[in-house]
Amino acid sequence: MSSTSFATLPSSFRAPLVLACAGFLAATPRAQKEAPAGFLSQGTLSGDWGGLRTRLAERGISLEGALITHTSRALEGGLEERDVTRYLFDLALTFDLATLAGLEGATLGFDLYKTDGHNGGDDVGALQGISNVDSIDRSQISEVWYEQLLFGETLRLKLGKVDVNSEFAYADFGGEFTNPSAGISPTIGGAPTYPDPATSVNLFYAHASGWSLGLGVYDGATLTGDFTGPRGPSTFFGEPSDLFLIGELGARWTLGDDQRAGRVGLGAWRHTGDFDEFTGGVADGTGGFYLVLDQELWRAHPDQADDTRGWGGYLMLGQADDAVSEIETHVGLGLVRSGALESCPDDVYGLGCNWVGLSEGAGFTADEELNVELFYKHQLFGWCSLKPDLQYILHPGGDEDADDAWVAALRLEFGI
Repeated sequence: MSSTSFATLPSSFRAPLVLACAGFLAATPRAQKEAPAGFLSQGTLSGDWGGLRTRLAERGISLEGALITHTSRALEGGLEERDVTRYLFDLALTFDLATLAGLEGATLGFDLYKTDGHNGGDDVGALQGISNVDSIDRSQISEVWYEQLLFGETLRLKLGKVDVNSEFAYADFGGEFTNPSAGISPTIGGAPTYPDPATSVNLFYAHASGWSLGLGVYDGATLTGDFTGPRGPSTFFGEPSDLFLIGELGARWTLGDDQRAGRVGLGAWRHTGDFDEFTGGVADGTGGFYLVLDQELWRAHPDQADDTRGWGGYLMLGQADDAVSEIETHVGLGLVRSGALESCPDDVYGLGCNWVGLSEGAGFTADEELNVELFYKHQLFGWCSLKPDLQYILHPGGDEDADDAWVAALRLEFGI
């Protein structure tokens, strides 16, 4: 019987595995006795900087950061079986201008990130991708925005460089899945989201009864090959003059005596650029519709208002113009369980699937692609989590003859 040693493991798996093992060792009772209790439980690796972080927050300045390593390998199927590691360093800085300068309801935000590593989705050939941190190498100021609350916080105006998925078309219970389709429907063509947020004008209205309306106008230059992530507002005001328009009508509610929270968002979007049709013509713009639904299904501790342990789920639907969009229809859904063990209240596991129907005119030999994902996120300690992930892809790339793919991944996330 053959055995596997550490030396025979794929090289890109070794560093994350070493970090994971170190985390597990640090989480053992012996290590906990030897390490300062505050160090293991604090939410960030760098801690409170001797109290400076807290003092800055009290003065209206907050800083949050994360380092994510995501290692994956196509175990079977796909285009190439190899291990791939990519990295994302994300740093967000927020200024509460009410505290800093007396401007009530005003906030200024910056988000910077650096990405590095090969796009693992290319090895699988999956239309939906396999990791929501896949990107070409980037170092950029991703978001710069000013937000103003008006009329007793009924209206919210947000101006600047913004990730559209932070405000529209998101599913709360889809956030822990690593497949990109769980974050935003792949039918939304040219959406200015990671890794290319864009200059925008956004206006939101929230009614006391729970319903809301959001409208956004974004720079649509990404579809012409101009990356908006590292850019300023030049392509929003100048050439190319294409815009991405989006609107969403939403509502929030609670169900039952245990106050299970839910929300729905029904949205429409349009891109004003010119698009080549599969039939050979040119379309003057394109658009589509989407729906997102989040619902808490069961709460383990309904008597504790801030306790989120329990079951939750999401549903996501999307429809695009099949004359220009390779992905015509999207159906995504997932179930998430948090805090299944009382000893691990921050652990999360989930099972989800994303099915896309492909346009008949796009030349695919299969009319669908299906992604099924299973993950378990273990909170090693306050500032580090480990997430093994397994995905199955049916008809990767819309190819009827392609072998179905199995992709294993390991994600480590550090709060900085």
